[in-house]
Amino acid sequence: MDRISKLPLCIIENILCLLPVQVAARTSILSREWRYHWIKIPKLAFIEDTFQVSTDGAELSVLEQTFDEPSERKVMTKRCKLLYAIYQVLLLHQGPIHEFTLSMAVDASCVEIDHILRHLSKKNTLKILNLDLRGNYSLPSSFFSLHYITELYVASCVFDRQPSSIGFRSLTTLNLQEIWISEKALMRLLSSCPLLKTLTIVSD
Repeated sequence: MDRISKLPLCIIENILCLLPVQVAARTSILSREWRYHWIKIPKLAFIEDTFQVSTDGAELSVLEQTFDEPSERKVMTKRCKLLYAIYQVLLLHQGPIHEFTLSMAVDASCVEIDHILRHLSKKNTLKILNLDLRGNYSLPSSFFSLHYITELYVASCVFDRQPSSIGFRSLTTLNLQEIWISEKALMRLLSSCPLLKTLTIVSD
C-alpha cells in the first residue's frame, strides 16, 4: 500500500475511476492519506442492478457511514437508497465531474433525478453523460443546458420538454436508444449540435 500511496495523484484517481463508487469509497479506511481520495474522482457511475446498500441491522458500508442519518436508511426502498447515495456523493464530491453514468428504473416524473441533472449542468465540467432510465422518464430543461458535454448516451427517456434554447454546442457523439421524441423535436435537437460527428439511433 505504501508504494501505491506514493503514486502521482492523477494515477491514483485513474485507479479509483476503474472501481465502482462503493469500492472506491472503501479505500478511505486504508489510511488518513487515502480518506478523501475517492471524493475527488472525476468519473462517477451509479447502476441500480449492481448497487448494494445495507437493508438490515448489519454494519453499514463505508459509503453509508458518510451519511448524516444512516439509521434512517434501513426503512428506505432500494431506489430511495440509491438516490440518497447519489445525493450524498455529489454533496461530498470535490473538483470536476467529467463523466457521469446513471442506470435505474424510474417513474415518468422523478424530481430527484431532475435535481441531479440540474446539479451537473451547473458545474459546467461534464464531458460524458450516460443515462439509462427505464420508465419513460421525461428529461427536464436543465438536461439541455449541458453546454460542455461532448458525448451523450440516452436510453428509455422522453424528449418532450425541450426549452427554447438547447446548449449542446460541444457535442460530438450522440447515442439514442428506445427514446420517445417527435420528428420535429429530433430535428431541432440535431440542429443544436454543430460539432456532431457520430449519431446512433436505436428503436423498436
